[in-house]
Amino acid sequence: MQFTKIKYDGTQVELHIKSNTQIQDDKEIREFTSKDLPLPSFKQCFDDLKPYVEEILSLPEGYMADSSITSVSISHKESGESVIITCTKKLDDIGRAFNFNTPLLPMQSETDGPALPEGCDNVIEKLIFEAKSFYEGLRQEEPNLFNKGA
Repeated sequence: MQFTKIKYDGTQVELHIKSNTQIQDDKEIREFTSKDLPLPSFKQCFDDLKPYVEEILSLPEGYMADSSITSVSISHKESGESVIITCTKKLDDIGRAFNFNTPLLPMQSETDGPALPEGCDNVIEKLIFEAKSFYEGLRQEEPNLFNKGA
């Protein structure tokens, strides 16, 4: 199972999963969407990516404080995995949102070429682990709305 997109907009989780089908190495992308709440550790992974986005895009420190990371797209190639991080920043003056992406960057570079900043790949790996756990049913428990003793 390989994730090609992990998305959380605050209301629902959307996972795009590439899996081998029975037809000669054919790959199929399946989409899984759930309004169940993810674990806090799932949401924390998105927040943990903020300083890396600031570094990748040469943004001022703290720029991402009032922004949110909405998705991580993952490209799987023989040469390795590469990612794009998608973000949203609310523009208070006009009441709209500004969406922006990082460039597609390899998680690790074998050469001196561009790659994710050191440590970012660990956060992405943790996010992938959290997405897999969510897909397998590990979710935040909803509060019990009914009194069992009544």
